[in-house]
Amino acid sequence: MRNLKKAICLVLVIATILALGAIVIASSPYGAAWPYRFEYHMNVNCYGYVTRFNNASDPGEQYYETDLNHFGKSVDEIAEYVKKDFQRLYKTARIITSSTSPVNDDEYRIALRVGKHKLGGKTRWDYHFLLQCSDGQWCHKPGSQVSEKLGNINPSTFRWDMPYFITKSDGSKELVYYEGFYDSKTIYMALPKIN
Repeated sequence: MRNLKKAICLVLVIATILALGAIVIASSPYGAAWPYRFEYHMNVNCYGYVTRFNNASDPGEQYYETDLNHFGKSVDEIAEYVKKDFQRLYKTARIITSSTSPVNDDEYRIALRVGKHKLGGKTRWDYHFLLQCSDGQWCHKPGSQVSEKLGNINPSTFRWDMPYFITKSDGSKELVYYEGFYDSKTIYMALPKIN
């Protein structure tokens, strides 16, 4: 009889806690990340893809409301521009230490690098972002190209290539890749989900 009373009391306590919403069910280790989303629009770049701004804007343009000269900026400076864009939206983007650093339930992870190299006789500089999906895999959208799921990679050791077009002798264009173009350190950020 005594054990029955204990069991009934325990059930009542659990039912009360559940009714009050006091139990928090563990959230995903990927926070508010969403499933991989195939994106084919040419007017969405890597930054528009990972932020869900869904356009071809550059970091800092939301905050400063103008085109910025990003050429030669460090990866740290680009990360600060990202933080400013979200500040403009009254949200907080923050730098985290790794691809496994904890994120809040309303955040998701991205990775950022920059590169500066000679290409076709000119110095070329660019930034690039990767996005972690809700299944833990990474994806990206290289410029005007279609998005691509990269799988279970480590962004810190993964080779970040840059696609670009060359003009062939017949005048046609061919898509080629500069292997390892984005070779700065990798900065990880936790971004707030905006939509």
